[in-house]
Amino acid sequence: MNQTILKSPHYVVSFFLIITLLGIAAIPKLPVQLLPDIGEDRIVVGNFWPGASPVEMERQIVEPVEELLSKVPGVLRYETDTGTGFAWVNMTFQPGTDMQEAYIEVIDKMNQFNTRPKTALEPVIQNKSKDNKGSIAGLVLFPNSHGVKADRTLYTEVFEKFIRPRVLAIPGISNLSPMASTEQRIDVIFDPNKLVKYDLTIDQMLHILRNSLDQSVGIVEQGTRNFAVRFEGRRDISELNGLAIAKHEQKIITLGDVAYVESGFVTDSSPVYWKRQQAYYISVNAANGSNALTSLAELKKVISELNTTVLPELGVQMELTKDDSQTINSAVNMVQSNLILGVVLSTLVLFLFVRKLPVIVMIFISLPISILATFLAMQILGRTFNVISLAGIALSTGMILDAAIVVVETAVRYREQGERVLDAIRKTMNEVSGALVNSVVSSIIVFAPILFMKSAEGKLFHDLAITISSALGASLFVALLLLPLLLRYLLPVIHVKDTSGNFVDRIATRLAGMVISARNRLIMLTLFVLLPLVGLILLVPKLNILPQVEGSRVNVSVSVNQSMNNEALTLELLTPINKLIENNQYIEDAPAIEKFLSFVSGNSSVQLVLYPEDPEQAKQLKSWVVDALKDAFPHTNVYASFNSLLGFGLSTNRRVTVDFTGMSLDDLQLIGREVFDYLNTNMGYANPWSNTPLYNDDPQIIFTPNNNQLLELGESQNNLSQKLQALTDGVYIGEYSNGTKNLPIYIKGEDWHAINDVLDTPLYFPLENKATLLRTLVDYELDVGPSSLYRLNGFRTLSINVTPPKNIPLSSFIEDLKVQISPIIKQSMPESVSVSYRGSASKLNALVSNMLLQFSFAMLILFLLVSGWFKSFRNGMAIMLSLPIALVGGLLALNTVNLFIYQPLDIISMMGFIILIGLVINNAILFVGHFNALEKSTYSVSEKIQSVIKSRARPIYMSTLTSIFGMLPLAIIPGVGSEIYRGLAIVIVGGMTFSALCSLSVMAALLSLPIFGRRKESEPYLTRSDVVM
Repeated sequence: MNQTILKSPHYVVSFFLIITLLGIAAIPKLPVQLLPDIGEDRIVVGNFWPGASPVEMERQIVEPVEELLSKVPGVLRYETDTGTGFAWVNMTFQPGTDMQEAYIEVIDKMNQFNTRPKTALEPVIQNKSKDNKGSIAGLVLFPNSHGVKADRTLYTEVFEKFIRPRVLAIPGISNLSPMASTEQRIDVIFDPNKLVKYDLTIDQMLHILRNSLDQSVGIVEQGTRNFAVRFEGRRDISELNGLAIAKHEQKIITLGDVAYVESGFVTDSSPVYWKRQQAYYISVNAANGSNALTSLAELKKVISELNTTVLPELGVQMELTKDDSQTINSAVNMVQSNLILGVVLSTLVLFLFVRKLPVIVMIFISLPISILATFLAMQILGRTFNVISLAGIALSTGMILDAAIVVVETAVRYREQGERVLDAIRKTMNEVSGALVNSVVSSIIVFAPILFMKSAEGKLFHDLAITISSALGASLFVALLLLPLLLRYLLPVIHVKDTSGNFVDRIATRLAGMVISARNRLIMLTLFVLLPLVGLILLVPKLNILPQVEGSRVNVSVSVNQSMNNEALTLELLTPINKLIENNQYIEDAPAIEKFLSFVSGNSSVQLVLYPEDPEQAKQLKSWVVDALKDAFPHTNVYASFNSLLGFGLSTNRRVTVDFTGMSLDDLQLIGREVFDYLNTNMGYANPWSNTPLYNDDPQIIFTPNNNQLLELGESQNNLSQKLQALTDGVYIGEYSNGTKNLPIYIKGEDWHAINDVLDTPLYFPLENKATLLRTLVDYELDVGPSSLYRLNGFRTLSINVTPPKNIPLSSFIEDLKVQISPIIKQSMPESVSVSYRGSASKLNALVSNMLLQFSFAMLILFLLVSGWFKSFRNGMAIMLSLPIALVGGLLALNTVNLFIYQPLDIISMMGFIILIGLVINNAILFVGHFNALEKSTYSVSEKIQSVIKSRARPIYMSTLTSIFGMLPLAIIPGVGSEIYRGLAIVIVGGMTFSALCSLSVMAALLSLPIFGRRKESEPYLTRSDVVM
């Protein structure tokens, strides 16, 4: 093949030029994102029944829905959060599940739910595996001048008519999620006194309105044609007031005589404030594979266009609250800078070794070609520019040069020995091509198991495996195809003087002399093999799932220990908090706030999102706002955190959940209160909170029918219940069109503010031809119930959630948590309740198990591969035993860094060990390959060791040092997003450093042993006289 290459250079040059041009062309086409596209194997089903209590939702909707959805194939876990009028079922599937099939199956199961209450709305089904990028921007609509009253109807109209179509037309934007529901309804609001006045009942109004429908009557034949006959009874909404509903004393009573029609919304809106004004918040979500930077740039243009055209006339304006483009740019530019700096440092290392421009050019040329080939592979495979993929390329810089260094160094050595140029090239390729193919394929094989990791966290590494494997594969092609051609023209002009002098010879002689002694061999093997194997167990630091990569945005939650409505939360919490934050600018030494968003969340909390004017003061702002809110609102629970840069499709929280499962809510609340109070007192730093109220705090009015009175009036309990529903949230009638879409229409009474208002409502009963007050028909009592319910896998569950501080490893925290609460659980937990741990706790165990499995599988494949290549399991074992010293070097580096800054062993850092194996094993393969090549000679073992070290030490040191310095910027330079890959780089740099210091000693000691160093029967074992001094 070498002869063919040398005789046909045009084919080779053309091939690499095409790859280079295609790689350059791929650069602008690759989307730019913060993180890779990571699918969440999750489907969410929303169920809505306006006005229904959590207990009613659970009984009539949640339980039958869960029964159906639990039968969907591949479901790993399903959780249901239930509140007043809603229930969200969150279905998590087994990794690798066909999510499109699962989505169709979920739709089919929901279509089988035929016992849904009449007034319940159609369910919403969301396939999160298709749209998992999360929010990349936040929009707010607010009045364009102070004093203008916020109007939800106007905001909704502007959103539906102008914002939604324009923003969704931007490539890369998948959907918009307004915080306030856009679902509207029509209410026919009646006056009970007027109904009685005209001897009308609520039932009659319901009957008339429900029967005001268009219907197909049949077909009439007339002449030669058939005519369809339709009955048009439905009226437009604007004509409903004129609908005749009864006749009273010779007068036609219309709907307008007893009621009026009003448009409203299906659900209430939680107040949102922006710049001291009530606003309308919209979350902008990106599509998979989109270019986030391009999408955000287009979004800003659309905002500017709308703000200068249609919005001013409507009295509103739109702004971005959240813009991730700066974060994405900063993080990606950081990795790019580190990549460039790594290339520069690697080039300087090459110069220190060879100091000849032609040699540096031949070695260095593999770098741009391999990187451009990697860009082309990324485009073909549908990958993106992101922090992970760029970090993979940066980590590859030293590895890319390895093959080129070996080829060029070997050719130069043969040339220095007096070989002709073509002979030097031929002998070089014959000597190293096999070992190079084996080492590169071995490195790529190490990454193969990564592609089988199907969890969201596991998919994070797919880009890493693809970019490094592509770069290594490309570097192999350059070394085998392009470098022989370059050597033909540049080798004649190279006169290299070995800058290492006699250093390599001294090392070779020294090591050969040391391994003569059995005692020395034992010491070396103990130090470099046995102790590292022990160290792999003893030096493993405590584990985390993912690094904590914090942004500068401060998220604050202020909650109270009771259920409150929106109006009360706004008056008592939201408005005073807004004033406190606004007065921040007048407080001396308080960190400046550029802007902030505040809103009511649920029925017991207010959320704040604060943007510091100076991102460097984010930590001071967080401390200030927590202290200020605790001082101003001492009876509230205040919790603050930073946004996570890893929050795109990943569960980045370190939350540990203690689940108490049982049938009785009282029993669950009993043990929940015990555990919560203990944690709040003894582990308050972990911010414990419960997803289900520990006390029933949702006020309820329970009506009990007076059956005797109902019997006298000829009224049933069911009809009375319907009347009560009409007097409160309303009774569903049907759907009416507003000209653009069908809207649900309800009949309801006017809002009431005191219990006596509804009790004094008159009701007409035609059988007795009399009216009576509601209070004569029912008894009532005030009670409290749960404001929300949570179910896990079909069972009521109360969960206590805790989050360890950033500087406490997750595994240590979990151990301490179990020790602390186990006595309380044993003593106080009712027999009907069971306990389990999950969240980050179970996920950490699953991920570690998966990583260890992939690691073990990679090691086995690697061992079999190198053993097969060298046709010797003994050689394979010798190569594998060279790895522990490098792995221990990675652990020591991680532990050393952890003394100065917090750097736990997370799953991204764990991936560094797999990459490290692929790097370190190359040197061992080259060492053994050359050692075996001398088998047929008359060399003794010591002479073989000396020869191998003399020929391989220089390339090994060059490739190792270029790898170390190529990755060093990733390990030591801080910046936006650097926490993502810092641990990974530290592990590799530390391991490679130990490998550089010890690999020659390890291989010399191993190959000097009878079990590893094959000898002819006539060859004596190693003696001191064998050593060439």
